[in-house]
Amino acid sequence: MPALEICVQLDQTSESQQHFDRVVDKCESLDVEGGRYLYWPASSGAELWIQVGAKGKYIGMNPHLWGKSRFRARIDKSLVRSDFTELDGS
Repeated sequence: MPALEICVQLDQTSESQQHFDRVVDKCESLDVEGGRYLYWPASSGAELWIQVGAKGKYIGMNPHLWGKSRFRARIDKSLVRSDFTELDGS
């Protein structure tokens, strides 16, 4: 089943930090080489994946949306990113 990945940026307000802390408290942990992922699966099929580096610093966060749907897609060009981390999938 394919996942649609969208990048999410968290602003630095205290309200955003409170929401983030509540989600982290409910996450499951998956240790991997170079760090770990924290993930929170919602009952809707959506998942939030948080990337934690080897030194324990949060380095990324991405939602993944799962479910039955169809859409057409086309690849126009290769993605080249200079800001990726070792836990990014692209």
